[in-house]
Amino acid sequence: MSKFPKLDSGQFAVLMADGATGHVLLESGKLSTGETDQVYKVFSDLELAKSYVTMMQKGNDKLEFVIKDHNQNLVEYIKAPRWI
Repeated sequence: MSKFPKLDSGQFAVLMADGATGHVLLESGKLSTGETDQVYKVFSDLELAKSYVTMMQKGNDKLEFVIKDHNQNLVEYIKAPRWI
């Protein structure tokens, strides 16, 4: 899995995982298997990050997400809808 990306203030990074296993996924939905895999998707603001999560969960209700800020602080954990 890649290192946390360098973000500017106001940017957010989203990490996607399989809600059943906790395995980190690539944007394609495939399992991350290497240290160089790009697993974080960067957004210029929180609303765009949340919109991305909503869109992805509409297509797969087993996906869970973590949103972090530029200091790697947890902003929000979004549980997979299947298990809510």
